[in-house]
Amino acid sequence: MKKLLTISIPTWNRELLLKELLDNLTQQIIQFSLESSVEILISDNHSEDTTWQLISSYQSNFKFISSNRNTSNIGAKSNVLKSMELANSEFVLFLGDDDRIRKDCLPE
Repeated sequence: MKKLLTISIPTWNRELLLKELLDNLTQQIIQFSLESSVEILISDNHSEDTTWQLISSYQSNFKFISSNRNTSNIGAKSNVLKSMELANSEFVLFLGDDDRIRKDCLPE
């Protein structure tokens, strides 16, 4: 089923920043019962730290999270475009892994 919103997040070697953002987003999606209408899509630009393990862990725990891991670092611009190309929803919200959103903004 096509989602209403994809939250598209490109990342590279930013595990701690990504974790903060994912904690906020997953909490809101569950709190406001948005699991059927919102997906989180993370495009990892072949991180060299433990970012990919973090993404895999979240994906195992939350079915509304999907991911892509590039086979090599394709550069920031190409990873941003890739993260949006993979979205399968009516709307796309692009967030950098270091962006922060209000704790109650997703229902809006």
